[in-house]
Amino acid sequence: MSSSLNKPRLPAVHRQAQNSTLDDQLIQTDLSKEANMAIMLKIRWDIKSGMEDEFRENQQALCEVMSDDHPGVICYHVDYPSPSVSEWVEIYANDDVFKAHLANAKGGQPLGSIIEACDNITCRCWGNPDEESREILKGFGTEYQNTAESSFSLHGRADRNSSV
Repeated sequence: MSSSLNKPRLPAVHRQAQNSTLDDQLIQTDLSKEANMAIMLKIRWDIKSGMEDEFRENQQALCEVMSDDHPGVICYHVDYPSPSVSEWVEIYANDDVFKAHLANAKGGQPLGSIIEACDNITCRCWGNPDEESREILKGFGTEYQNTAESSFSLHGRADRNSSV
């Protein structure tokens, strides 16, 4: 299966005030109230026979780009439950981070090669992505999942280097 991704327009990055209260620091999942919240994706990549090595090489290159360029990508976890299947969990701090991730020129080639190396891509999304993010996710055939009220939160000052 081949998917094509649209290059999103990137709005200004949202920044929290330094003197915000603890309540302001938590981004909650009440989908009726929150527009700027974390987005979690679980993606299953069914890899074409004979393309496993190319897939892994491009996955590793993409992971390197994300760890170098995108501190707002809170989690980028990859697993290989079998040689022909890769499962990813990606957590983005907000829509701006997600769109920047997909618009990153250094990630375009590896992601395109990953997509071409697959027979099927299954993407499930938790959170409440905005319309631009949903348009990008449409290319992956994304299914939207329900999240229990107040069960998916991201600390507003999340620090990927924190030991606590």
